Amino acid sequence: MFILKKRILESESGLFYLDKEGMLTDFKPSETNPIIKEKIEEPFAYNGYITKESISHLIIPKGVRGFADDFFRGITVTCRFELPEGLLFIGNSFHDNSSHGCVFSHCTLPDVRLPDSLKELGLFAFGCSVINYLQIPSTICSPYGRQFKDSHIKTLCLPKRWRDNFYLDDHSLIKKSLSDGWQKFWGYLVFDAEIDHLVFE
Repeated sequence: MFILKKRILESESGLFYLDKEGMLTDFKPSETNPIIKEKIEEPFAYNGYITKESISHLIIPKGVRGFADDFFRGITVTCRFELPEGLLFIGNSFHDNSSHGCVFSHCTLPDVRLPDSLKELGLFAFGCSVINYLQIPSTICSPYGRQFKDSHIKTLCLPKRWRDNFYLDDHSLIKKSLSDGWQKFWGYLVFDAEIDHLVFE
């Protein structure tokens, strides 16, 4: 009988289990970095409460190429969040019509720097999340999939060469200033997101 062995990578955050394509399939936090579960009263929730999960740091090791849908949905990272160079996909929604993305939706995250290697963000990848600082590289050109819909981004950092194409309106929502400058760069990735500050680096 043939048994497929999964590849295991490790960082100070814990153990990361990958399939043969490099997609993250399971995560076991380290003893010094546990996932903490807390019940919060919520009158409209089933049984009257919801469970919130938090972790101190989530450092994804190099070698992870992608995430399955919903993988870290709803988690709060309190200190450090790192994505590795070599990461290709966050959610595989544009390759599988039955999937729905949401890898980091409904999360609370500190600094998020998307690596230059990233090719695609799946549907609603960071939707409804609170992000302290988000840096988007010029290499991404995903189709629009509500990647940051209804999220609150405190500081959004875009490449310098995009400086003449984007601005924040009076309602702290990002707008395009050139009619052809929006979709050709990164396809409405932060459309419908609330953004407090916009910087270019």
